[in-house]
Amino acid sequence: VQMARHSGLSSGHVSAALAGGASARLAARRKSRRVKLMPKVLARAGKIRLGGGVVGAVATSVSREGRVDMADSVETPVVAYQHIKGFLLQLAESLGKPSEQLRIYDPYFAEGGTVRRMAEVGFWRVINRREDFYEAVRVGAVPDHDVVVTNPPYSGDHVEKFLTWAVSHGKPWFLLVPNFFYMKDYYSKCIAGCSMLYVAPTKRYTYVASKGVAAASGELRNKKTAATSPFPSFWYMGSSAAQREAWITWLGTAPGDLTEGWTLCRSLDDLPQDVRDAAHRKASPAPASTNKKKVGLCSTCGQVVGRCKHTR
Repeated sequence: VQMARHSGLSSGHVSAALAGGASARLAARRKSRRVKLMPKVLARAGKIRLGGGVVGAVATSVSREGRVDMADSVETPVVAYQHIKGFLLQLAESLGKPSEQLRIYDPYFAEGGTVRRMAEVGFWRVINRREDFYEAVRVGAVPDHDVVVTNPPYSGDHVEKFLTWAVSHGKPWFLLVPNFFYMKDYYSKCIAGCSMLYVAPTKRYTYVASKGVAAASGELRNKKTAATSPFPSFWYMGSSAAQREAWITWLGTAPGDLTEGWTLCRSLDDLPQDVRDAAHRKASPAPASTNKKKVGLCSTCGQVVGRCKHTR
């Protein structure tokens, strides 16, 4: 209830959300469990707005300059958000805000899962709307925020356009895309003047495709085939030089539960081999050759071949 009130919900909304015995179930769970359950409970009150996002809203497409590529519609796994949780907590602290008041903006909408999954991690003011992000940029209608966290469409020029905007708008940003994007011709040009860090998972992220999305074979995905992990992906983190150093300093004293399952890389050359693009991987050293000849033994007397009367 307190977390809901912090998010600006009225007492009527809270009461409606907790109706039907939900309050008894919540009371029996620990705080961490409440965080996971709360978005579903609040959704019962009728798509309650939470920091600009909509809990419980579902859509399979979003206007992206009039073009929709359904293959782009996949949901980010919650473990990916867990891997950047510590950096977001540090940012909130530096801004003098509790984590639930940190304003997080995701400009690309898939099925609305961003708001729910970020709430599970502990961040409640998440803005993820079904709207045309590029039009919002054009007319100056991008919502106020403290940080951008997004997994954009991979098709077309979406990533290039996002990077151009993100670097110029002056706020920290977290971009989750496959490894081959840093090999694109535009990448180094787009991030010029931005201080970068990279968070590489020790285990490849697996995404969940939206309803109606086809697999590479052309067949529509179902519950058994919804999970997809075609490329290694990791977080690209852009910020000011001061914020970059603050994150590196935080890592030195970070609790263990916030540093599991990922590696912080200060440059692309620090990326683990299995995360790098194929063209960027180091060549494996050739195995040391052993110039020792196999020595045979005489089958009759057992001496070295060539040294006994049977094999001379």
